[in-house]
Amino acid sequence: MKSTLLIGLITFCAFFMFLFFELDDKIHSIWMDWKTSETIKEKSIWLPNYIVDVQAKPITGVDKNVSGITFDYDNNTLWIITNQPQELIELDMEMNPIRVISLKNFSDTEAVAYMGDGHLVIADERDFSIVLAPVTPKTTELDRQNLKHITLKKGGTENIGLEGIAIDPETNVIFAVQERNPLKIITISGLADGKRGIEIGTPPNIDVTSLNLRDLSGLHFDSKTGHLLMLSDESKLLVEVSMQENDISYFDLEAGFFGLTDKIPQAEGVTMDADRNLYIVSEPNLIYRFKKSGK
Repeated sequence: MKSTLLIGLITFCAFFMFLFFELDDKIHSIWMDWKTSETIKEKSIWLPNYIVDVQAKPITGVDKNVSGITFDYDNNTLWIITNQPQELIELDMEMNPIRVISLKNFSDTEAVAYMGDGHLVIADERDFSIVLAPVTPKTTELDRQNLKHITLKKGGTENIGLEGIAIDPETNVIFAVQERNPLKIITISGLADGKRGIEIGTPPNIDVTSLNLRDLSGLHFDSKTGHLLMLSDESKLLVEVSMQENDISYFDLEAGFFGLTDKIPQAEGVTMDADRNLYIVSEPNLIYRFKKSGK
């Protein structure tokens, strides 16, 4: 009898905590909407206006370990990266594979961003390095030993290194995020330009610790607004961050938010296309697309 009551009490407490945290997320979303002016919303991505369009679509030919995604605005395609096996996979805009490029002599490929003019930038987590990769229609293999790269001396451990990467195509500044211990945004200037003097720093006005994220798993730079999208798998959140005003808007990756029928299991990468559609990839092999809801 006592054990039955104990089980019942534990079940009730677990259910109450679930409701509490879900309600807490909803209240925070309402609060952000109320306190943010229409002017800021119009100048922002404004994540609360998105709703899921394609949900948990398995990527054909990929069984596991999808790690990042980027939009190729020159060819109107998507690129995803995997770390076992280490490959770049190009997708059409219906998220179907077009071709595969094998990656040689990389250690742990975690993120990818499109630089423009047929060039990608790849984050290699365990080596804490960033690699520049030219890609042509005939490319079938990329060997890191033949590619320009830089290894960052910014800390990080064997599997807590670079998890997301993005680039501002106007300034060629590369942004990278360290997963945790500590959470960090790193800026790299000069590498994409081919300059000798490469500068490594951090965005001066972004306090990552104030965002209450448990980890960082993906990154995207939005050229239209100049804002960053920062993805956190463990916190089940996507955050829009301004270079001047810090957090702008939030997007919850749990079931019940933005049309999701189930939570996004392990969000690893985020990007946007030319039509402002939002894409998130999740391990093992899932892709999601979100569109503006018109609110």
